[in-house]
Amino acid sequence: MILLSPVALVDLARLVGELKARRPSPRKLAGGFALGTVFFLIVVLGQVFTTVYDYIPLVGPPFRDRFWLVFLLAALGMGLPLLALQAKLSATASATPRFIGRVFLPLGCAALLAAFDCVLVSQPAPAVPPDKDTLRVVTYNIQQGYSVNGTRNYAGQLAVIRSLQPDIVGLEESDVARFSGGNGDVVRTISQGLGMNTYYGPRTVTGTFGIALLTRYPLQNPVTFFMYSTGEQTAAIEANISLKGKSYTILVTHLGNDGPLIQQQQVLSRLEGKQNVIAMGDFNFVPATQQYRLTVQSLEDAWVQSGSAPTAGLDMSQMIDHVFVSPGVAVRSARFVNTPNSDHPSLFVEIQP
Repeated sequence: MILLSPVALVDLARLVGELKARRPSPRKLAGGFALGTVFFLIVVLGQVFTTVYDYIPLVGPPFRDRFWLVFLLAALGMGLPLLALQAKLSATASATPRFIGRVFLPLGCAALLAAFDCVLVSQPAPAVPPDKDTLRVVTYNIQQGYSVNGTRNYAGQLAVIRSLQPDIVGLEESDVARFSGGNGDVVRTISQGLGMNTYYGPRTVTGTFGIALLTRYPLQNPVTFFMYSTGEQTAAIEANISLKGKSYTILVTHLGNDGPLIQQQQVLSRLEGKQNVIAMGDFNFVPATQQYRLTVQSLEDAWVQSGSAPTAGLDMSQMIDHVFVSPGVAVRSARFVNTPNSDHPSLFVEIQP
């Protein structure tokens, strides 16, 4: 995609040449741009449907796992009109190559250099911090980088996390590196802002809402696994870190609507027999559910174990963001941090290594 991106500049140059040569009336121009706008909106909505299909009856489900279809529609929409071009370029259009050489080719080269710097040049690995007396954990559903009022708020969410000085961060709804979201990369913004190692779990094309794991410690054996779903696609990240000679199993997940029992059963099955578990995320189930009762048969709710007082402005009985730990993992404190920077509060937990 990066290497072929200058083709768009060539297309634009050809379009400008054709417009100059044909001199269409304002009415035709308006109609053409209106048609192009409708096509653009269809492509954007198609991209959206590949993720939120479960929320859009009839129209949404056919787009599940069909990113290829959306891009095929885009390619056909941009490619087929070329067949309607005159075989012989007009005298005005013949100046197009010079136009490309003087303006668009340098821009294309600059775009490629920027892409090379952003994508291919690796960042230095964060330094391994010394062992500490506490392990600070945060789980945060960042709503694709948007605040409660619907404005993009990468900086505000980074500030919330940074204020908690975490060692481990689980991010949910972090799937913003897609066309329909402006190709913004909130995970990279937050990880570089914190100077952390990062593992982004499911790829964008899998159609999940996105999960990511950030740590100050080197990540060991990071893997992504998917849970059964008839609705929105769900996944979890599992990895290990070592602290004071002890290995911890870290899990980050985002379950589907209402936290389907089968999905939590598969998560728990994955963690069965593992020691020093820290499982965090948006589980989408509240404490008064079968899923929660099943979970606390083998793990402990860190917030309950900490004995913390309820957070002002939050109904603790309706909390769906949790951190669960293995029996024997000592929780020193836990608290929800409720801000308008996302539609979910972040949950901060301190663990005694």
